[in-house]
Parts: sequence; C-alpha cells; structure tokens
Amino acid sequence: MRYTNFIIKKYKGIEENNDTPKLEIKIQKGKAAALIGENECGKSTILKGIYCFDYRNDEQNKQYKHLDVLKNRNSTSSDNATIQAELTSETGDYAFILEYFNEALLFLKNSSVERNEVNGELQENIVEAEKSDDEKIAVISKAFKKFSIARQILKKDGTIESTYSIIFEQDISDSFFSNVIGEKFKTKQDDLCKLIIKKMPHMLYITDLPDFYSVNTFDGTQGTDKREQCKKIINNLFISGTENSLTVEKVFDIAAKDEADFYTTIKGIERYLNEEFTSRWNQFKLNKSFGQLKIKIESNPSSKKLNIQVAESCGGKEYYYPIDERSMGFQWFFKFVMNIAFNPLKDNGIIFLIDEPGTFLHESAQVALAKELNNILRNNYMLFSTHCYSMLNLKEVELNRIYVVERGTKSITATKATDYQGYSDESKKSPILPILNSLRKTIIDYIKENEKKKILIVEGLYDKYAISIFCQSSKWADIEVFPSVGASQIADNMSEFSYYKKKDILALFDNDEAGIQAYNDTNKSNALYLNLKDGYFEDNSKSLVMNDYFDSEELKNLSQSLKSKGYETYGEYKETLRILYENKELVNENKKILTKTINNFAQLEEEILEKFGLKSKKTPQK
Repeated sequence: MRYTNFIIKKYKGIEENNDTPKLEIKIQKGKAAALIGENECGKSTILKGIYCFDYRNDEQNKQYKHLDVLKNRNSTSSDNATIQAELTSETGDYAFILEYFNEALLFLKNSSVERNEVNGELQENIVEAEKSDDEKIAVISKAFKKFSIARQILKKDGTIESTYSIIFEQDISDSFFSNVIGEKFKTKQDDLCKLIIKKMPHMLYITDLPDFYSVNTFDGTQGTDKREQCKKIINNLFISGTENSLTVEKVFDIAAKDEADFYTTIKGIERYLNEEFTSRWNQFKLNKSFGQLKIKIESNPSSKKLNIQVAESCGGKEYYYPIDERSMGFQWFFKFVMNIAFNPLKDNGIIFLIDEPGTFLHESAQVALAKELNNILRNNYMLFSTHCYSMLNLKEVELNRIYVVERGTKSITATKATDYQGYSDESKKSPILPILNSLRKTIIDYIKENEKKKILIVEGLYDKYAISIFCQSSKWADIEVFPSVGASQIADNMSEFSYYKKKDILALFDNDEAGIQAYNDTNKSNALYLNLKDGYFEDNSKSLVMNDYFDSEELKNLSQSLKSKGYETYGEYKETLRILYENKELVNENKKILTKTINNFAQLEEEILEKFGLKSKKTPQK
C-alpha cells in the first residue's frame, strides 16, 4: 500500500468551512514535495497535522505539544481535529487484510435456497456456506484498491481521545457492506486501521532546532524530553551500527561479561558513524575553513555514560569539541544525519516531514542539502517547508509538488504552485518569492547546461509536460523548454535570459486575457500565441489555452483507459498529463484515442519549429 494524499480538517488554524477549499497535500513515493510561504503562514501546522495521523507518533506529539492544542486559538472552534490519508493498494497487499477479516469473522456467509421434495411437497431451506478465499479477495480488492483512513482526535478534560475509521469510495461502499457484517466491522475499524498504518512507512518529523546533547546517561534515569529524544536517536545509531541490531542497553551488558569486547563494539559503532557522517559532511564541503572532522564516542561502562564529540584534525593535532559547542549549522546537520542515516525503520520506507531544513547552513550548503534530500528519497516520501530558494531545485522538486501556504482570515490554505492565482498581484508576490528566485537561479543553470540549445519559455510546468509529450520531431533535441510561473513572469524570464546574453529565445503565450496582456509587454518577434489554425490565432474574441489542444472527449476516454490500467487520473487534465509525462510510452499505446489531440499538437510543433528557423515555412498553395 502507499499513501497518495493527506487531508487536514479542523486542526489548529486549519478550519473546515464552505468558504475555504479543503487542505490536501498529495505525496508520491520517491518524489519530494515542498511547502513555501511567509513566516507564520501555517507551514509547520501542516507538517504537524500530518504527523498526528500516525498513532505511533503520539508520544513525540505530546512532547512537541502537537496534540496540546487542537483548536484554532483565534476562533470558537471545538478542540478536535480530523486527519485523513488516502491510500491505494496492489494485489500483494490484500493477504493480511484477508487474514484479519477471517480471524475477526467479518464476512457474511453465502446464502442459497435448497429445494427438496418431501412426501410429495416441495420444501425450501436457506443454506449458508463460507465464502471461498477467492470470493473474499474479490470483495477486499475492490474495496481497498483505493480508500481512506480518517483519524478523529478529540481533546476532552485534558485527555486525548482518538478513533480511526475507514472511508470507501461511494460506489464501492454498498457492495462492500453487502458482503460483511456491518456493525461488527465498525467496531473493528480502529484495530484494522492501526494494523494497516503499522505496515505503512513510518513518519519522521525533523525540526530545525538543534537539540543534540553531548553527554547521555543510559542508567535508566529519566531526563528532559529533549535529552530522552537524543537518547532514542543514539539508540537507533547502535541498532543500525551493530550486526545483531544491539540497543545501547545490550551493548553495555557486554561490558559486564567482556570489557574488551565492549570497547571493540563501541569502536565499530564509531567507525560506522564516521563513514556515514564525515563523508556527508565533506561532500557538503562544510569543512572548507577547518581541518578534517571525525566523530569520537567516549564511553564509561561503570556509569553507563556516552559522550559524542567532534575531533578536528588541524596542524597535526586533534582538537575535541562537544556537539553543542559547534556552530548551529553543524548541530543541525549532525541531527539531520542522526535522524535519517541511523533510523532503524528506514528500510521499510519513511515519510520525512522536515521543518525548514538548512536554515543554519550557508547557500552552497543548502544547494548540496537539497540534492542530498533528493538522494535519500528512493522508496521514501518527503514533505518539507522552506523559505530558502536554494532548497527549491526545480529539476528535483517539480512545480506541481510545491504548495503555496497562506493564512487567511478564516483558514490556512495550501495551493499548488501551478494553480496559484496571485502571481501578477504585487501584494501576493511574497509567498512565492522562493519559486521566483529559484527560477532565476535555474535560468543560470539552463544557460550553462544548454549553451548551444534554443530556449522555449512557456507559462507553466504543465505546458512543458504537454509539449514534451506530444511534440515528437527530432528537432526538439536542439530545444529546451523552460517553465515560468504564469504568463506575467515570462517577460521577466526573457529579460533574465537576455541579460546573460542568451539568444534564440522564444516565448509561448496562452491566447487568453493574461497571455495577450503579457504578449503585448514583450518583443513580439520572439513570441507566439497558442494557435490551432482554425480562426483562433490572434483572435482576441476567443480564448485558447494549452488545455484546449486536448479534445475533451478524447481526454475523457484516455482517463478511463488509464484508470483501467491502475493509474490514478481522477479525470483531471493535470493528473492525466503528469502520468503521460512520467510514462511517455502510454501516448503510443493510446494513439487511436488521441487522434485529434495529436494532430493539434503537430500544428503547434510546426509553428514553433518555423519560428525557431528549424523548419521551412510551407509555401501557400495557389
């Protein structure tokens, strides 16, 4: 199973009302998503809300005070919240659900009428029989192919009460409940949800507060919350760094039997820590003004104390420093590595929820950190908040996975960057400054990497997707498509490219009000309206955007075709386009469905290539 979406309702400043759209964050395995916005806009609230979904985090949620106050302090709302996760399943995911249903005796038996003739009279008896496993799997697979789990959290008299429930798609619900004992299933929902969550990736919430302490005692005494958190991280290090996954307690037990074996084990963990940490530290080039760094683990088996220090080699000598005496950037990075590299649950997949990563790091280190975040994804999920443009490498964090978070008068909202409507409004530019600055940074990269290529600037990421999918000429090897953030930003991007002496630039505008206005603000010799060559071209009485290149009926049929193959399109243009972009072979497989659409893009392709001088203009027939 995998998570696809989180929906947060009535948690802190996130309200549920008719005046605001529901707050949902889509996530995908192996893809990073980001939250941007001004300070105090609600980015951290979203991360905390998602973290509250998993009951396994409740102890830390109490420590972080994420569950301390659920209601919006600025309203009269009740002290409760609902966090909902949408999930999808594959064939191999149904076995444990079947086992649970069988143990809980949740399935209704098959009923049939048996007719027998007794003493000349026809008698009917209802006969019940257990469903076969194939019949049960058919019911489960249909219901749990795509479903949601909702956690309702209520704070009452200082006590947290929580219940989980399963939400099936509307057209599936009736069929499912006709095959199970409904009332009994409802009483078992909470246990079933926890069983499912237990098999899902663990959530790891990382704040930007360096709270790692040098000396930790493992003699059973309770320390402060932060110190206890630190001890758990060190325990995870020992579990990950020993062949038999030994806890700190078990390593200290070795000392009572064989002190030499104890110190050998400690040195092995130290080597493991250095292999992970110093290589990453050096990779980030954060030691430029210092000597080489090493991590030392000092241990005292009699007092059960551990002391992790930094040893810095400089001028032939080693200098030792406690962790909390190093720079804030070092402390943050040390905690970052300890949380990620040494988490014993990482092999099962992790949802990384990272609040303002790299705030204490300088810009070059932030760029390196952004790449490192992308490298650790693989089978993991990631959602991070930031206001640093250096953390938004648009080649790794796609625009449709960046959410602009704003705190309105009624609720916190999160809008996909590709759907955000405030780009041309100066009063609303602040929330998207990280994107704008990242795009400017990306322009320099584009020029360096595509020095000999022509640049086609389009209004948005999905325009880039569409052109990359449907424009098939070999000439596109000489063209790089650069996405802007709305029509109004194309002019800025063209100026940036021109400033860096980049020639062969072409801008492609929608033929709508915003596109026409932006087109009029640019050098028209380097610009095009969208055109279907059927009367739309430069016809201000009609509006033409990239969506119109898709025949509506063909898009509907394509969506149904993709759904039949297990893709989640929701019938939406953007979701369908994203799937095609990530699986371009699907275009050829669906050629018969997309006849008009492919022809429309062929016309657009021809016009762009002509404008770039890569294709001769056709001579009009007389």
